[in-house]
Order: sequence, then structure tokens, then C-alpha cells
Amino acid sequence: MNEAVLRPNYFARAMRHHGVLALVILILGAMFGAGVVATAKPSYSSTSSVFLEPLVGNPYSPSTPTSRTEQLAALTTEAGLVYTDAVMQSAVAQAQADGFNLGTDVRENIFTEVPSNSTVVQITYTRSTPELAQAGAQALAEAYLGYRKDRSTNVVTAQNELRKQQQSAINTLLTDASTRLNAAKLAEADAAQILDLQQQVTLYAGQLATVNLDQTEADATSIAPGDIISPAVLPTAKNGMNPMFLGLAALLVGAAMGVVLALARENVDQRVRDAEDFAGTGVHPVRGAIRRWKPLGESVPDVEGYRRLANILGASETARHKVLLLAATPQGADTAAVARGVAQAFRETGTAAVVLEAVPQANETDGTPRQGLTDFLNGTLPVSAVWGMLDSDGQLSVIPIGTQPKQLPALIQGPAMARLLKELTRRPTVVLVAGTSLGTGIGVALARHTAAVLLVVDGQRAKVTDLTASRDLLEQIGVHSAGAVLLRSPERRQAQNTAVEPPLAISVSSPTPEMRRRRQAGTPAGTAVQPGSKDEPLLARPHS
Repeated sequence: MNEAVLRPNYFARAMRHHGVLALVILILGAMFGAGVVATAKPSYSSTSSVFLEPLVGNPYSPSTPTSRTEQLAALTTEAGLVYTDAVMQSAVAQAQADGFNLGTDVRENIFTEVPSNSTVVQITYTRSTPELAQAGAQALAEAYLGYRKDRSTNVVTAQNELRKQQQSAINTLLTDASTRLNAAKLAEADAAQILDLQQQVTLYAGQLATVNLDQTEADATSIAPGDIISPAVLPTAKNGMNPMFLGLAALLVGAAMGVVLALARENVDQRVRDAEDFAGTGVHPVRGAIRRWKPLGESVPDVEGYRRLANILGASETARHKVLLLAATPQGADTAAVARGVAQAFRETGTAAVVLEAVPQANETDGTPRQGLTDFLNGTLPVSAVWGMLDSDGQLSVIPIGTQPKQLPALIQGPAMARLLKELTRRPTVVLVAGTSLGTGIGVALARHTAAVLLVVDGQRAKVTDLTASRDLLEQIGVHSAGAVLLRSPERRQAQNTAVEPPLAISVSSPTPEMRRRRQAGTPAGTAVQPGSKDEPLLARPHS
């Protein structure tokens, strides 16, 4: 919507015009929320905390440097050992022995973490029930400690076997060196040979002492993997947010998005649907609205709407003009139907009315085109013959477009149109010209020939820019604006053609005593009266 044209009751109008869009978004949000609630599976998490001892054969061992960076790297590697197949298989077996089946997706439900500045590994296990979560977390912690101990035991066993082999080999060498040294002493060998043998014995004895010391230290080394300082507990609360809250949040988000989109659509929507949309366009007054129904594929005239419009026009300033152009806004609005309906309503009040159709539309009776406007304009029919044509019409005084509708754009520019209108207004008759849009050459020419222009606004297609363009054009050519009448969008439900339309915000002056007397007297349509007499209909009086 143009910022220069602000519409009142903005929020209510947005909901009324785009409520379906808001409802669709709301329903989508509700469906999404229902899907979240329906598919959400409850989950519970239980955590066990394991304090790690430096253990030979594991990433975190007595040989790990004391720097925090090195220890953190070792502990992070330790936490990764929980995901190994050996640990998970052992945990599944332990849980199975306790009566819990962890299934085959254990790895996907594990989360490990090393708290800062600690030598603790936290093992969290998540499952659909609290019992499974607790059993899984505890089994994983015990299996992990057992895995560390097994790794250390295997390493220590291998090292012990290696040291035994070293001890056996060194003992053999030491025994051989000692035997040869004793033999050399008995044989009184030279001093150099005895010295060499003594050095060998000393070397082998030192190596054997070192190996024995390592073995002693290994035998004294603890192979305790650590302790479970915080056993897994039975969780009492589900993980995450309650699915019902998520569903409600999705519903509220959908409602908010629907409202925002409706307001945004209303902001850019320039369509004209009711009298409030005329605010700021400069087109006023709004004479009323004509409802349109299409039950069973046939148009039903809004008789009450036409009667109301005729009375409003008859009691307004527009009544001083004898020739009124009904201009389509935009092009294609059915001005002929409106002109016929208003003319019929005028005739019911005793006001003679003539409809002059200047719109290219069907003009056939039993397949034969009827003579009309174009035939008067091109000289085929004399202007004086117009009264004979009107007298022959038994219901409405209608002059059709004629047999040459394609020539109308050129014929309308000439003086023949002025002569025809002068002839029609010579008698106390109001002339309703059903014309095209003021955005066409025909529309502008018709406006110049008439005294006032009433915009027939199609509520299904008209936009604010159409109204402002028509207003500007009327100001340029100096033609009086009689306001506008709104053709509402066709309703799909069947309605009675006598239904009373809720009135628009319009100002109607009170009827004069002459009008009340004339209506009570019931002056017949088409009755000839003297111009200016008290019996002349107000709308038929020439303007000063």
C-alpha cells in the first residue's frame, strides 16, 4: 500500500482481507506442532564419573608428562576409548547379565567429557527409559575400567616375560665369564687376559642387577585402573523441552507469521474493496455499493442497491446535472449494467431516465444488431429520431451502441455527440452514459461531453492508482466529479436480490418537499412536464 494513502482500521482490514492466508499459515504451524508432538520420543540421560589412575599401557600412564597440555591430550584419548568395540561389547554383556538389553546402537547414545583441570572422565548414556540409561552408563563405566586394567595387565605381562628372557641371557653370559675368569687365574694367565675377564663379569653383573631392579619395581607397580567416584543414578526428568511446549510454540509462531504476512499483504495491497479504501485518493463522496451475485451462473441485479444509489444521486448536488457519465474504473467495469439498474430505479421514483451505452459489448436481438449511438453519430439516423427509438422501448429507455461499434472511437470525437446529448436533455430527462475507462480516448471524450462523471469502481480489480489517475484526469479537463460507486466482488453464495446492503460511509441530504410529494403522487415514468415546473424531477433539471 502506498504510504501516502493510509487506510483506517489497518489490522482489522488486514485480517478481513487476508484472513485466509493467516489461517493457512496458522494451520501449517499447528500441523508442524502436531508432528513434533507425535514424533517426539522421550529420552533420559544418566552419567557416571570415573577417576583415572595413571596406568601402564594406557594413554594416561606414569610416563605421561606433568604438563597440563600433555595430560589433557592423554585424558581426551582415554575418553575416546569408551567408544571402542571392546568396551561396548563388554558393557552390553554386563547389562545383559543385569537384565537390561542395550541393543546394537550403543555407540550413538554415548557422550564422554573430561572436565577441566581434572583426571575424571564423565560417561553419559541416553536411552528411552530411565532404567536403560542408568544401566548403560554404569555398565560402560565398569567396562571401561576393566578395559584399562586388561590393557595394563597385558603390557605388564609382556614386560615381565621380556625381563625374564633378559635375566636368563645375562645369567648365562655372567656364568660363562666367571668360569673363564676362574680358569685363567688357575692357569696363571697373563694379567691383561684376567683383567678383561674381570671387566666382563662386572658388566654382566651390573646388567643383571638393573634388570632385577626393573622387575622389582614392576612387581611393586599398582595396576588399579581407577574408581567410579559417581555411579550412574536413575534419571527423573526427560531430556530437552516438553514436546507439548514445542507444539504450542510452533502454533504461536505460525499464528504470528500469519498475522505478519497478512499485515504485509495489506500494506502492499492497492485493491479497492470498500469505502475505507477511498480514503486519501481524493475521490469523494462514495455514493454507495452495488452487490453482485452469481447463483446458478446467472447475474442477479442488486435492486435495493440501485434504488439506494438513485435516491442518493437524486438528493445530492449531482442532481443539478442532466448528463452523468458512468466511467469504468478500471477498464472493463460493467457500467452498462449499473446504468440500467439506476435508470430503472429513477423511473420508479418518477424520474425519466435514458441509458446511452457507449461501451463495446453485445448488441443483438435475435441475431440482428440494433441501431443506436454509432448510427446517430455517423448520420445514418437523424438526431430527431431518438425519441421514436425511446418510445418503442417498453421497459427501459436504452440507446445501444449501434451497428458500428468499431467506429465509436472516431465518431465520439465529432460534434454529433454534443447534438445528440442536447436533443436528449431538451426534455426533462436524465441521461446516464455507460462509458469506458477515463484512461481511454473514448472515456475522455465522453467526459468532455458530459457535465459530471461518476466512477464505477470494480471492487474485484480496481486499485488505488486507478482512482487517483481518474481524479487527476477530471481535474485536468475541468469536469465535475460526482464521486464513485463501488461494485463489490461477486459473492459465491446464493443471495436474495432484495437483500439490503449495509450502507457505506456516505452523506445523503434530506429529500425536498417536492420530491416527497412527487413520490407520494407516483408521477409515471416518461410523463412530459415543463422544465422548471414543480413536477420536474430534481435530477432532470438543468444545472445553472
